Amino acid sequence: MTRLRARLLTALAGDPTGMAPYVRALADGDDAGYFVENGPAWTVHAGMGTLVAGIRALLLQALHPGALAGVHDWSRYRDDPIGRLTGTVRWVITLTYGSTTQADAETARVGRFHRRVQGEYVAGDGFRPS
Repeated sequence: MTRLRARLLTALAGDPTGMAPYVRALADGDDAGYFVENGPAWTVHAGMGTLVAGIRALLLQALHPGALAGVHDWSRYRDDPIGRLTGTVRWVITLTYGSTTQADAETARVGRFHRRVQGEYVAGDGFRPS
């Protein structure tokens, strides 16, 4: 059971203890970040509600053909679904609890993935979102 737990934690966090390196680095931040300690963002993201809401958001996103087409064409979810999910979790945790420098760096990391997305979505009724 211990080996299975370590394998699962490594898959989810990149570390057999479950403490991802980016989480450990949050303690080294040079300021309080964008959200006040124990404020609304900290409180909401510390609970299970964020996990439930995140799953719900992914399901709703899958209902929109434009969003689903973008995920299908540009995401690595098929090759690495756990990695894709943990990348989203990493962004939420770093933005919520990290320093402004850490949050900005993490947002830039995600932005680099999004910059390569190209194309245009045309809805079934001919509408082209701007």
